[in-house]
Amino acid sequence: MNIHERIVLLLEAAKTCGSLSKRSKAVNQKNTGQAYGNAFTASCSFETSPRRVHECIAFVSYYCRTLRVASMAKELPILPSTAQPADAAQAEPYQYSRVFCQKENSPPLRLLLEFLKSRAQTPITPPDMDDTMLDEWAWVQVTLGYDPNRKPIQVCCARDRGSYQDVFDKEKRLFLDLLSAHDDVEAGLARGYVERARFVLTTRFAQNEMTDEGYDFNGWILEFYQDQCNGIVQIDHHGFYSPQGELIVDLSFKEE
Repeated sequence: MNIHERIVLLLEAAKTCGSLSKRSKAVNQKNTGQAYGNAFTASCSFETSPRRVHECIAFVSYYCRTLRVASMAKELPILPSTAQPADAAQAEPYQYSRVFCQKENSPPLRLLLEFLKSRAQTPITPPDMDDTMLDEWAWVQVTLGYDPNRKPIQVCCARDRGSYQDVFDKEKRLFLDLLSAHDDVEAGLARGYVERARFVLTTRFAQNEMTDEGYDFNGWILEFYQDQCNGIVQIDHHGFYSPQGELIVDLSFKEE
């Protein structure tokens, strides 16, 4: 069983038993979940085209306050998706997954879309996104749909340089601290990936909107970055996974 199959089965099982929503106090989500909750308010961002700057500055300002990092507002344009009320977005339960990638650059989105299509998926990009943007290397955020009647999966790329370097550094420190509590060989493997990571690819989706097809779609996204960018998968409420799909570091929340 490969990493994609294990991720899909794991998330589907968690959805069935309700463990994902009951474990909302998991230590890794406590520090990062709320911050990423407002990080994914745009459909697609690039560091090269000057549009909607005021929305970006508002987003970055909130992000910095939440993560307690220095102000890093840049002229980072954002192509907006359908807006959601802030209070409703914060109340809705979300699931986060990450891939800590050692490759220097994230591939252009076009390569991800081609991979998804090769796996019998039908990715839906924002309707107002210019096709030329799919070839940009400096993309930051994008929403990818799998069903026109369901909320899309939101994807963010934070790098070790550029506008979101502070976010990348914060994530890296957080997970290195979490892994420092484990002294086994597997945790050492995960620490190595996190220490050498050049960017972090994060996906977010609304749990109460997700279908089996959506979990499958999310799993393929994670597998693409694991395989193409020499990455390691981390799923909130669960932990880190080896390239073979085995849970090697358990970071799940243990209820007393």
